[in-house]
Amino acid sequence: MASLFDNLPGGNNPAKMLQKEIEGMELKKQSLITAVQNEIQAANQKINAKMYDIGGEVYQGHVDGADIAEIKEKLNGHFDEITALKSLIEEKEAKIEAIAARYDDELGLLRTQLNVTQPQPARGAAAPSGGSAACANCGKPYAPGVDKFCMGCGQKLDAAPPQSAPTGDENTGAACGNCGRPYTPGVDKFCMGCGQKLG
Repeated sequence: MASLFDNLPGGNNPAKMLQKEIEGMELKKQSLITAVQNEIQAANQKINAKMYDIGGEVYQGHVDGADIAEIKEKLNGHFDEITALKSLIEEKEAKIEAIAARYDDELGLLRTQLNVTQPQPARGAAAPSGGSAACANCGKPYAPGVDKFCMGCGQKLDAAPPQSAPTGDENTGAACGNCGRPYTPGVDKFCMGCGQKLG
């Protein structure tokens, strides 16, 4: 049963709590990805600085009249650093993909839970559009041919909805003690629903 306080700000509403958890997880995911993207940007800046250094050393070697082999020897350290930075960038890009995959899986589960906790249409509500149907018992949408049981009430979906028990004869209120079918006392000797002896 819902509490009066569930709909107040900060209440204990499961849907609101799940939504806040989803929002927090999305922020955490974006924060982690942004931090790794900043590391990639810093590595790219170091590569650009190394390229600038290489250009300066090549030019200086030319001005000094240095031999190409001598210039190349000076540049090998820069080349090694650039190769290491490019490997680091590849690792960071893979880390971003792993973060996104992990959080997307968790967010998907939370969104599924959120959809289950959302208020459902009233009983007998029209079936939602888009290839789905609604449970005849509680009105919760489901995918025909896929879902076997209703997530809202547990009703088997290919079966008829449970019938409410009759409350007895309109005039007397008498009902069979076995199946609940109404009967007229003094007239009916056996229940028409189950055959139970009446009276």
